[in-house]
Amino acid sequence: MWFRCMWFFNVFFWALTYILLIAYMVKYKTIGIPVIAMIGNFVWELNIVIRYRSYSTLFVTGVTAWAFIDAALILSYLIFCIHDKKRERIAIFLAEVIFYFAVMYAGFAAKSEFYMLSSLFVGFIMSLAFVFYAIYKKILPNNLSVAAGITRLLGELAAWLMYPGHPVVRINGILVFVCNVVYLFFLIRQNIVYRSSQV
Repeated sequence: MWFRCMWFFNVFFWALTYILLIAYMVKYKTIGIPVIAMIGNFVWELNIVIRYRSYSTLFVTGVTAWAFIDAALILSYLIFCIHDKKRERIAIFLAEVIFYFAVMYAGFAAKSEFYMLSSLFVGFIMSLAFVFYAIYKKILPNNLSVAAGITRLLGELAAWLMYPGHPVVRINGILVFVCNVVYLFFLIRQNIVYRSSQV
């Protein structure tokens, strides 16, 4: 029961995060998520949908929903956020997707537990990338980006709480939580400074 509840919250908050990021990119015509995070999430979801179709219906349904919303997120990025050398940059982006998908697919084929290990790795790299984006002000500090940061933190927290006794998950969860708090700190502080300058 606990696992199912945390999985529901994980799916819900991550889906909401994607939707907020889509709204952000459509409205501001600028990227709202690190490219490596966008690619990492999408190729992980595709691999899950392809390789674990016969797995738990609850699990596969949630990941499939993410994949569809993530595809819309990627389309938003390609349509609204690439302003120069569009064809070349789209080609590079698609090449990166194919490369990371192939690498992750090989990992899934080699080890049955790879889905869990890869999700931890993708989550940690993504959180670090968001911190980098916040520090170097690559994401606009506004209500949409802050809301997406909060829902992402809650989604990651729910994922962590699905396996509260697993030592690797616990360590990864703490590191990701710290990164998410740091990201929100920088973003909220920049938002306050920006609002003060507009008064």
